[in-house]
Amino acid sequence: MENMESFDDAEDDNSIPAEKKSLGKKIKGNVWFRIGRNKYILVVAFFLVWMMFFDNNNWFYLNKLTDEAHLKQSEKSWYKREIGESERELTELTTDLQALAKFGREKYYMKKSNEDVFVVFPEKTVEPD
Repeated sequence: MENMESFDDAEDDNSIPAEKKSLGKKIKGNVWFRIGRNKYILVVAFFLVWMMFFDNNNWFYLNKLTDEAHLKQSEKSWYKREIGESERELTELTTDLQALAKFGREKYYMKKSNEDVFVVFPEKTVEPD
């Protein structure tokens, strides 16, 4: 009889229907429970959450800095183009007197003493809403 009792105790959990399993055995068989008990996975998960949300150099802050860096790079290229254009204009104005006169007339509305300058601006049309 004793052998029969020990045989009954030795039955594996798979033969017991799911309704009759105790709550503890159901939880211990769960994959998430096994992962949650592993201290290495818990430490790595805590580290990742800390670095992404709570650290001074978190993911959101680094993303914002990256966006600002891209914006500054585009501004830098725009300023380089403007500097190149200004240098070209400067060399043209210092070497050519006709270009200097044209520049003064167009930008600053200058005129010679014996001429009149008429500035015509296009009329703005207001579109009805």
